[in-house]
Amino acid sequence: MAKAELFIDVGGTKIRFILNRHTGASRHSRESGNPVRHPPQRIRAFNIILDSGFRRNDDMRHLIEKGIQKLHLPIKPRFLIVGMRGVWTPPERSCWQSALKGLAKKVLVMSDVELAHRLAFGRGPGVVLNAGTGSIAFGRSSTGRSARAGGLGPLLGDEGSAFWMGREYLKMRTAQGGKLEGIRSYGLEPGAVARVARLSTEVLRRAKRKNRECQKIVDGAHHHLLNLLEILHLRLGLKAPVKLKLTGGLFENSYFRNRFIGRLKGKGSSRDMRHL
Repeated sequence: MAKAELFIDVGGTKIRFILNRHTGASRHSRESGNPVRHPPQRIRAFNIILDSGFRRNDDMRHLIEKGIQKLHLPIKPRFLIVGMRGVWTPPERSCWQSALKGLAKKVLVMSDVELAHRLAFGRGPGVVLNAGTGSIAFGRSSTGRSARAGGLGPLLGDEGSAFWMGREYLKMRTAQGGKLEGIRSYGLEPGAVARVARLSTEVLRRAKRKNRECQKIVDGAHHHLLNLLEILHLRLGLKAPVKLKLTGGLFENSYFRNRFIGRLKGKGSSRDMRHL
């Protein structure tokens, strides 16, 4: 299995294993003349669901070994590329690469959004916009420059995310005279961020049924997500057309996704983006 690459996306509730193979085909960027690889061909993909007792630091290597065994590979993977939320600094990458050393001939650890970009565009240009529990955008230009926008977590950012939508919904309920005890409980129990984020499902359900207040929350989320794209556009000097990949739980909702795509055609640099 020449040039086999095993991609692993470590999420909050599951670990996704994706086995790919490169065809070896590449092209050259017209702007920079640099070689740009196409995204790899997928061979197989599956998930391992994490239980509530999962300990990221202690159990990660064991679960990845379990997933590799499930693939029944004749030889050790050539590359193991792991994406984890919140892994950005060199010390963080180095720590996890040491912990996973030996699982493949070469182990590379990066952030989850960088992994999503690599799966969508290979090493080529493009932008990934992720809207799930949190929100972040990551892009690479045709010259190889990269930048991110957002991804600061629920305390400092994550505008436009499922958590942000859930929090806006609770604020709306408070303003409408909702029971304070029930509303406050969302911020006092363990797993508060995930619990608040799950309220985005109710927001989308009501918005689809023409509830104006919930439609305003959805439109507000879209505004913040479009702003992330604008920031990347400015930082990277992206040239049209820009390939855009939408990822994350919110974009799996057809109402949220289609309404956002409609706004992409509006004013501003987002008009230059073409979603995949």
